[in-house]
Amino acid sequence: MDTILKNNKINEIIGKVDFIFSDKKNIMKIKNHVASHIAVPEDKVCKREIGIIDDMRICLVNGCEVGVKFYMDFVEGGNDAVYGTNSEIADAHFIPNGEIWLDANINAAMLRFICVHEIYERMLMKYHGIRYDVAHRLANELEKRLKRQFLDDQLSNH
Repeated sequence: MDTILKNNKINEIIGKVDFIFSDKKNIMKIKNHVASHIAVPEDKVCKREIGIIDDMRICLVNGCEVGVKFYMDFVEGGNDAVYGTNSEIADAHFIPNGEIWLDANINAAMLRFICVHEIYERMLMKYHGIRYDVAHRLANELEKRLKRQFLDDQLSNH
């Protein structure tokens, strides 16, 4: 059960995520804005869309603000299959349907891996009926593999 989705679908997701994050200057500008701002209404967070992949809006949010206003255990990112209004997984339901939230306070180089993790986890749960604990473990395995590949590439270039 290494991967439920076929490798070509995973590679397609990775390609779309890489495209969104290819404009590093714009991503950094949005990331820095979101990380340093707080939304005034108590039921809102500072959020900026950075792209759309299939039926998912990819957004940067101020993760500290999310933790204070909605869910203390929000770490790095989340998706509507886990934290959405129709989810029965988490105690809190704050991510609108069709959205993936990434914490703008995370290292910029790591954001793309977290994005892939959230997309993969969401697809497994929403379209394949996989339970959260299994989907999360599989998404962690994929994220770790991508990070290891990234680090190996960094080491081989030095």
